Amino acid sequence: MPVTEQTYQAVALEDPEGQWELHRGRLREKPAMTASHNQVGIDLAFAIMQQLDRSEYTVRVNSARAKRSHETYDIPDVLVVPTRLVAPRLGRTDTLEVYEEPLPLVAEIRSPTQENGSYTETISRGGVVRLHALPYVIIDLDALFALG
Repeated sequence: MPVTEQTYQAVALEDPEGQWELHRGRLREKPAMTASHNQVGIDLAFAIMQQLDRSEYTVRVNSARAKRSHETYDIPDVLVVPTRLVAPRLGRTDTLEVYEEPLPLVAEIRSPTQENGSYTETISRGGVVRLHALPYVIIDLDALFALG
């Protein structure tokens, strides 16, 4: 039986350590990741944050949710969020940090535990990548992967 958005949000709020996602109406706990996976996420977020105007954008790592539909909420590894969307949520303890608006960047670090087909993917194994929605932000993948 599919889980409603209200039930999902209640479960996720009551068990914040559980890292609950909603996938096609089914509750699932985001799997634990390796230290290498987590380090790449932190390093990516740090590299992006250094290049952003913090009055315009912030970065979330493995915490905020991206709502793709009423039956799918994901916890991406890295999100870039406009601060205008974050501000109304600050100081609130009664709601999840969920973004249904289009975001400049949603990144998943590929790992063997993730299902294929969950996201539209672009695979880059090295070089410099410019972010389409944030063209002044560049990511040196060779340096990033050397750290992780």
